[in-house]
Amino acid sequence: MEWIGITGKLYQLCHWVMKLLIVNLIWIGFNFPVVYSALATLDVRTIDELYLILFTMIALLPFILFPATAAMFALVRRAVIHRIQDQLFRTFWRFYRQNYLQSMTGGIIFTIIWGIWLVNYQLLNAEIGSGLFYIYLLLTVFLLAFTSYFVADIVHVHLNVWASLKKACMISLAFPHYTIASIGVSTAALYILYQIHPLFFILYSGIVPTVIVFLSYYLIVLRASKMMQANMEAKKAFF
Repeated sequence: MEWIGITGKLYQLCHWVMKLLIVNLIWIGFNFPVVYSALATLDVRTIDELYLILFTMIALLPFILFPATAAMFALVRRAVIHRIQDQLFRTFWRFYRQNYLQSMTGGIIFTIIWGIWLVNYQLLNAEIGSGLFYIYLLLTVFLLAFTSYFVADIVHVHLNVWASLKKACMISLAFPHYTIASIGVSTAALYILYQIHPLFFILYSGIVPTVIVFLSYYLIVLRASKMMQANMEAKKAFF
């Protein structure tokens, strides 16, 4: 039976909400060691124990968080481009294995980059509202977009890690309006989810930014392709 009218729209909305929830739960499940380490920080008794847990969690990021996030990006890409949303767990696992090496390698690089960023921020101790604080805020937005666009790129095209890094960096810098908008909308969406209820924030914390960032990345790719095609046609017309 096919639903039509408002009822049909509501059914489609609920269908997508459930699909997003399932994908996010799969992502959380694959990130269980990281999630468990994060929860363990709430019950530490000494500063040394806290540092040990944080070090363990950070060490796990390239090997667990990045491959799982890449698989989630691949599922979103599959739904956006090919309009396929079935067999979510089996497809997630397939994408997880296919992109593991690239996502792990990129994860190691980005973990180091974010570690350097965090250490520098702590050393500089920039006060909120100062010029240095806003510089670091812009740098944070760039790094978030750089990291996200890299993951989106490795599941969208078949390039080596270095090529995807250069492409993601170029996209982040060349299209600042998309970069700022995608990070801003993702932050606002997560804030709204948290304000509704912290449980909603947990249940959709991964998939919502993934959908927003991939759509931004895909729009940039389409726009860049049209620009390249227009330039090629202009050169042919000139000669």
